[in-house]
Amino acid sequence: MGQFNFPVDSLVGEFRTIFDGFAAITADFPEAERRALFAANAIDIYRIENLKPGGT
Repeated sequence: MGQFNFPVDSLVGEFRTIFDGFAAITADFPEAERRALFAANAIDIYRIENLKPGGT
């Protein structure tokens, strides 16, 4: 799960700029690793069932 420090990071850049940096750093990662880093792990850890593929 990625660690973002937003909104504090907004002191040095806009969210889009910061997120684009993370996307560029992970561009060569396999899709499953990127999905886990940016969403899947948080969905599982915080039990956000309605965001899981096929969730309600």
